[in-house]
Amino acid sequence: MCFSVRIYNQMHHNIIVRMICALSILMAFHLAGDAVPTGDVRLFYGCQFMLHAIQPLLLFVAIPEVARLVKWKQH
Repeated sequence: MCFSVRIYNQMHHNIIVRMICALSILMAFHLAGDAVPTGDVRLFYGCQFMLHAIQPLLLFVAIPEVARLVKWKQH
């Protein structure tokens, strides 16, 4: 019984960490997308490709790892 409660509490905190990380990454990518130079076509599409290639990697791989590494104070 105690083990399942501990896992539930840990999952609850990890969801909060994941939401905060995801929102901050999405906001950062939105700001970075606005800063992409539009004067050169190759540079524009290169930057857009990099933004859209890195975003799923961060959302599906990096955020769960960060949430897993966060340790919460036990009461």
